[in-house]
Amino acid sequence: MEKKRNKTLLGIVGLGLGVLLLSSCTANFCSVEDFAEMAYPYEQGVTVYGTKSEYDSYFASENFTKLSSDYPDYAEKVKALSGPLFTDDSGNAIGDIYKYVPVTGTTSGYTFDAAKASEVNTIISSLGSNNLSLPSIEYWAYIDQYVIEGCIYQAYANSSAGSSLVSYEKLETPTDCLDNVSDDFIASITLNDVSNGSWCVNPYKESDTNGTDATAIPLNLDDSSTGNSLLRYYGGSIKYYEFFGSDYLESSNYSKWVKLLRVTEASGAGLDGTISDAALNTYHSTVYSLVSSQTSCITSTGDTYGHYGTAKDWEVAIEAKDWSYAWNKGFLEGLLVYPVSCMVDFFSYAIDPALSGFGQIWAIVIVALIIRIVMAAITIPSTLSQQRMTALQPQLAKIQAKYPNANTNQAEKMRLAQEQQALYKRNNVHMFAPFLVMLIQFPVFICVWSGMRGSAALSSGSFLNLSLSDTISSVLTNFSGSWYANTTGWWTALLLFLIMCASQLAAILVPQIITKRRNAKNSQRLGKNPNLEKQNKTMKWMTWGMYAMTVIMGFMLPSAMGVYWTVGAVVSLGQSMLVQWIASKTIKKKGNK
Repeated sequence: MEKKRNKTLLGIVGLGLGVLLLSSCTANFCSVEDFAEMAYPYEQGVTVYGTKSEYDSYFASENFTKLSSDYPDYAEKVKALSGPLFTDDSGNAIGDIYKYVPVTGTTSGYTFDAAKASEVNTIISSLGSNNLSLPSIEYWAYIDQYVIEGCIYQAYANSSAGSSLVSYEKLETPTDCLDNVSDDFIASITLNDVSNGSWCVNPYKESDTNGTDATAIPLNLDDSSTGNSLLRYYGGSIKYYEFFGSDYLESSNYSKWVKLLRVTEASGAGLDGTISDAALNTYHSTVYSLVSSQTSCITSTGDTYGHYGTAKDWEVAIEAKDWSYAWNKGFLEGLLVYPVSCMVDFFSYAIDPALSGFGQIWAIVIVALIIRIVMAAITIPSTLSQQRMTALQPQLAKIQAKYPNANTNQAEKMRLAQEQQALYKRNNVHMFAPFLVMLIQFPVFICVWSGMRGSAALSSGSFLNLSLSDTISSVLTNFSGSWYANTTGWWTALLLFLIMCASQLAAILVPQIITKRRNAKNSQRLGKNPNLEKQNKTMKWMTWGMYAMTVIMGFMLPSAMGVYWTVGAVVSLGQSMLVQWIASKTIKKKGNK
């Protein structure tokens, strides 16, 4: 008994590992451009862009006074890197946009004070812990300068005035790109105001892009010439385009800039000031880790999606994917994953074009019903056969009672098997029906999971403050801030998890209870049957093992799958009861009472 129980447990564990293995078999639909757009909200550089008064306030602040006192060399570097963002040929300021790089000196180097520089500070800490030399303060500021200039150039090149210009990545000397931009265009750029249809610099309506209290400037993809945030619109593509390719050190814009800085004579650049190859690998690994797990890139409509950045308030542009793109990713991706995501996409936009969250919930419900109906139609013969087998338990118990020594007597065992097969044949029962159902359902489950996980529409909006792309586990283990007020969707995630568990439990137990009551009279009359009891125990272990695996996976998967499984469990319960009723009626018509 103990050996068989262990075998059953090993089978359940093996099935769970199989699920995890197969779940990684479906491809990630995110393109290089998608990854670039998703990376920038996390690592936006270290430079703060503000007004002249904000600029003056920083240099009069206690922080800068302390820096000047404790680390005068750093203070001099900050002064040299600060000033008007745009100047004329005489060095006079154009407009009221100023830049500065707030720094705090430490015994091991430096950290940056801008709220948006948190990931750069993480990288700096990682470099120090790995005994890698830090690049100069100037290096980080130079990279920011290349980014903003590249954004300005690309915005101008996309406008009617600059239509004759090539795209930024085709420039032979990208450091001179602003020479090709008209003075009028540069003069029209504001700090953080897009109300007049012009371009602005900051992604937020505050100078220090902290992303917490500031209001995000919306990303408008309809017409880039009408004005938007330069950094929000072009920051990712200018800084990280091709950065995530296999040969990123040779091909990315970022690496081109590194090469330029290594040969320039600018202060703080050169081989000593510019980041080393080893440190650049560390930088790349850190940035890549922020987006490597992102999969929400499947959409048939190019739009802005997601909750990216430290404060999860940054939508990014995701490229539209077509069916040929999906087929190139793989067979299952084209056959099932992409269609599932497209259905979610279609119904989400149809119900709520703003993708605020309510429409996505209904989209999941509708998609779950469609998939369940299609699966029911495909597997109905096998399911009916399985239910007939359940309904035949009283007759099976009678046969087994005739051969109580079937476990030890070979002749009785053979006669028992013959009578069981004859009973199954008369009632159109196929022994392998349950396995056939699982064979069909398993890959569909994996593809639905991948389709939901990859849906760009589900990465946007929230329902009762719960983002459908966040896993239930990540929300329930996050106790930061005022989580108890459901600001992060904590209570919503808990309620969803409990409803999902209860619905799955009902889908398992209710059909069993109905079957048990139906067979109660026969069980009492026939007494105990060792073979039947043994079979029932095995089924119980399998059932509860599958339930435990479902609960664990539901806890670890995105919230969207919790909604899908809840709907699926309700449909499955109704389907099971209907099929049981049909199977019971069919058997009764044959005279098997």
